[in-house]
Amino acid sequence: MIFDWDHFIECYNAAYKRRSFATVSSGWIALFYAVLAVSTLLAAEGSVDTPVYGLEGRHLIEQTTKILGGGPEHLESDHCYAALLASMYYVEINERSAGRKYLTCAVELAYDIGLHEENETLPVVESEYRRRLWWWVYSWDR
Repeated sequence: MIFDWDHFIECYNAAYKRRSFATVSSGWIALFYAVLAVSTLLAAEGSVDTPVYGLEGRHLIEQTTKILGGGPEHLESDHCYAALLASMYYVEINERSAGRKYLTCAVELAYDIGLHEENETLPVVESEYRRRLWWWVYSWDR
């Protein structure tokens, strides 16, 4: 698993219980919409209606990009995950320019939050997630 699924579900449950995103961070909200958007690609994969491949997720990915474009005040790994998933979404629907734009965003966020540096003060699990995210960004950039 690339990101902490248990944490993702925990935040989802908190938001669902309150019926509001008020209890979760903007990074998590962007990640939530990005996960939903990418999942529409998986659902459309078996579709016989190929001209609409991925279009069902367009409004979801736009929510992600609004959050990322707003210049979040508190950067976290979830912003980077969301930017990376947005890049993958756009590449998959053959909008390569937008895909490169959000890959650039993911790379910048990764550097801004220091994913390229080892941090020995973090718990082992969080450190491993950060390391995996860094290498995911790096390999997607290649």
